[in-house]
Amino acid sequence: MNHRVILGFEHGVLGGVDIFSLNLLEELTRRNVATSILVTNHFREQPYALPLPQNLPIHKLPIRKSDPWPARWQEMIRFLEAEAPCIYIPNYDFNYSCVAPKLSKNVIIAGIVHSDDPVHYEHFLRMGKYWNGVVSVSKEIAERLKALDPTVSDRLVTIPYGVPISGSFPERRDSDNAPLRIVYAGRLVQRQKQVLLLPEIFERIVEQESNIEITIIGDGPERGELMKRCENLSAKGLIRFAGKVTNQDLLRHFSTQDVVVLVSDFEGMPVSILEAMGQGCVPVVSEIRSGIPEIIRDGHNGFIVSAADSNLFAQRIVRLARDRSLRQTLSFHAYNTIRDHYELKQMGDKYLRLFERLTQKAANGTYVRPKGPITYPKSLRVTWKDQLPKTVRLVGRYGKTLLKRIGTVFEINSPKNRT
Repeated sequence: MNHRVILGFEHGVLGGVDIFSLNLLEELTRRNVATSILVTNHFREQPYALPLPQNLPIHKLPIRKSDPWPARWQEMIRFLEAEAPCIYIPNYDFNYSCVAPKLSKNVIIAGIVHSDDPVHYEHFLRMGKYWNGVVSVSKEIAERLKALDPTVSDRLVTIPYGVPISGSFPERRDSDNAPLRIVYAGRLVQRQKQVLLLPEIFERIVEQESNIEITIIGDGPERGELMKRCENLSAKGLIRFAGKVTNQDLLRHFSTQDVVVLVSDFEGMPVSILEAMGQGCVPVVSEIRSGIPEIIRDGHNGFIVSAADSNLFAQRIVRLARDRSLRQTLSFHAYNTIRDHYELKQMGDKYLRLFERLTQKAANGTYVRPKGPITYPKSLRVTWKDQLPKTVRLVGRYGKTLLKRIGTVFEINSPKNRT
């Protein structure tokens, strides 16, 4: 493939979308496809940033924090056109992907709807008609996209995430009295991830089975509160907080664990669950409509439980602690599920086929992307001052100071100070 691939990467957060981007970058690079990440919001402080591997092909959009939005968008257009012919994947870079209507046909856009939530659907409704191809990461999301815009069907494809897996089934060979090792990995946030439900579930487990070890991997604004609610478990030496780790280290952690938990109230296709299952962990997860029903068959390769039912959640994990044979069987099926359907190479194959199809349609005129105005999300604050030419903005910036100095010299007071 002659086209470069540019992956949108706002600033890099500890989450599934950016891990997907790193995985896709690695796989396409392995296949000698020129692929890079474009970081647009590089000047924003991100306390919960995703630790990035070294020597990645990363570009930073050459903009400053003080630049107004029209100037930033113009720089985005210049960058992508300079990389053309290329394939641009916006991901969740909502603020900069709005340049799509202004891009030439040499920049092919493959938009991905990563999550079953209003923010990602709004992005699709606003920008989807300017995407050469639309990717959903789950069947549920695909159905919702078609309901939102029936005209998308001929451009829509479902490509689930793919993850690295162990070369062979990573069987756990523990002694009979080894503890059950339970892991949660992800952002420590309440919205979506519902992490403050975890302490109650863990306490319910300990009431029935104390031979356990719990590891929390990740970081986020709820870390302090989560640690506070787990003080009793910490005092007993049953839980540890591992903090942020690289993705390679995360896979190594998963290879030593028995059970992975997820209590989210919505997802797209949870990458952490795929990664953990690919290392032989048994998933015990909340009942959500996107992704989970495609990955997990309850009682076959994991358990699906209502997150609101902490007792049942705990019972399923205790059952795994006490029934080694069941745990081994579910672990084997979990690994095979990822090997057969969600392995990284399979995802790479599907994206390459998509890229070839999109480039052919663009070249022969089968699909001509429409033009339109830059339409940014409502959450973005763009004021009338941002629309002014640079020279006018500079005068505005220094005008008040200049007038103040003139007023001091000529003893001019502002009206509110006059008597």
